[in-house]
Amino acid sequence: MVVAHVQIWFHLNPDEDGYPPQTEEPVWAEASSAGYILHGVPFYAREANVGDLVEAVERGERLWYVRTRHSAHNSLIRVLLSPGTQAEPVVDRLRALGCVLQRSGKGALLAVAVPPRKNVLRTVQTYLGELQREGFVGYEEPMLWDW
Repeated sequence: MVVAHVQIWFHLNPDEDGYPPQTEEPVWAEASSAGYILHGVPFYAREANVGDLVEAVERGERLWYVRTRHSAHNSLIRVLLSPGTQAEPVVDRLRALGCVLQRSGKGALLAVAVPPRKNVLRTVQTYLGELQREGFVGYEEPMLWDW
């Protein structure tokens, strides 16, 4: 069976400081009979996350996000590595906790999906908080599901 992978596009609204630095973002997904299941972790979109079943509409040559039909309840955290911070130990630790993540092309930005398992979110937050206090990272939490 061939799986149809497509990109679902999200509209972004930069704030007065120009963040996020773009007005749209594609996220990889798999077509299903009920919609599209996201396979990628978004860097900037806040409406959906990996594992979510979403609805999209075709406009032009793109599929645009409409709504989330069913959430997989993965929390979404964005991590910005400070200059000089080694990415691999951070990535390895987050993956060891069961997180799914993507790195930006330059590797300084991590999009992290935290699984909906008891105490994992708190453990990730504690770890990132320690790194932030030490000046290694900054992070934001655009979508949290507390278990």
